Amino acid sequence: MKLILDCTGGFAGDMFTAALIDAGADFNIVHNAMIKSGEKLGDITIKLTKSSDHAARLNISLNLKNDHIGENKIREFLNQSFDELGISEQYRLFGNKVLENLIDAESEAHKSQIFEALVHHHSHNHTGTVLHEAQDILIDIVGAAVGMESLKIIPSASLTGQVATGKGKVKFSHGILDIPAPATKILLNKYNIQWENGEVNSELCTPTGAAILATLTDKSEKTRLTTSNIILKGYSRGTKSLPIPPLKLYAVENS
Repeated sequence: MKLILDCTGGFAGDMFTAALIDAGADFNIVHNAMIKSGEKLGDITIKLTKSSDHAARLNISLNLKNDHIGENKIREFLNQSFDELGISEQYRLFGNKVLENLIDAESEAHKSQIFEALVHHHSHNHTGTVLHEAQDILIDIVGAAVGMESLKIIPSASLTGQVATGKGKVKFSHGILDIPAPATKILLNKYNIQWENGEVNSELCTPTGAAILATLTDKSEKTRLTTSNIILKGYSRGTKSLPIPPLKLYAVENS
């Protein structure tokens, strides 16, 4: 099976994992894997709930031990988690590619003039890119990898249309920036993922979500979605209640 994603309501790591669970991935297995990896970062709790329209929602609370974790430490934690969980090779490759895509985009964003203007007085003595906002990528990658492995889904996806990013402003560790955030915009543009702001004043596609999409998106012939080729489907929402469609995930036969 491979994936078809409808991201007209946005896309984030927790939404993707929630949609996989809604499609039938074993919640206990996914939950335990995310908890185990999250404990490397701090105290973590995860609850699965349903929105008013019955879409799955993961409520993740993470109290970090350290606000600033460099790229090498995240790489170390990710591969430790994969070792401990016995994740198979294609999902390990997926996870490591997601992380590298995000690190590259965050690094490029940090070099931009707008970012430099914000961070010049917030310098830290770190080697490599520091993932301030995206430390939860460790949890999101593990959840996605374990969820797809549970369902025996190939880590490859087609999109039904444009990805909604939202609009307005987003607050992060060094200030306030326009939506989509710099790393999100870099990833979507670099990987030729069509996107639009939409009408909602909120961040709908996160940097972690964009990194997952960049890794999953299949640039070959687009898989058609028909009523006859859908094997599994799952719907999910982020933590905010917004007037947007849920993320719609469909697992279909390999074309």
